[in-house]
Amino acid sequence: MKTAQKITIEPLGKFEKNFVIQSFLKSNMNKGINHLMPRDFYYEIYNPIVENMISDARFKIDCIKLASNPDLILGYIIHSKKDDELFIHYLFVKFNYRKSGLAKALVENIMADRKEYSTDNYPHKINGKSKIKTEFMGYPFNYKPRIGIKIEN
Repeated sequence: MKTAQKITIEPLGKFEKNFVIQSFLKSNMNKGINHLMPRDFYYEIYNPIVENMISDARFKIDCIKLASNPDLILGYIIHSKKDDELFIHYLFVKFNYRKSGLAKALVENIMADRKEYSTDNYPHKINGKSKIKTEFMGYPFNYKPRIGIKIEN
């Protein structure tokens, strides 16, 4: 039986930047046509793009950690806000910690007091309107941002 452990969610720190870059690149490597590129070429092209993206002030990155071990990142969420919509661009949880509610905790954290959100990766509707977005704020990735969520206070 698993025992519940306290978690913390906090903004990306300078020492966690490399973990986010590497896990993002590894995950994106087999998406779209990226799997056709030689590995060295893929990293040469995408590493500076991801570095610039996570330094871009339009994106916010929150990390989830164990309170008892704040140096261990269990997952993170990359999100942005534009007008009245919240965009979840990427959500990552380490394999051994999946299916434990960490992704839900990350989403709920950025939703604050909002009433609606969705955690699926497929086109969906909230209040009868499709909220999936196809832009990645100018960054050339071969997949769609995960979720566009209408913010309702």
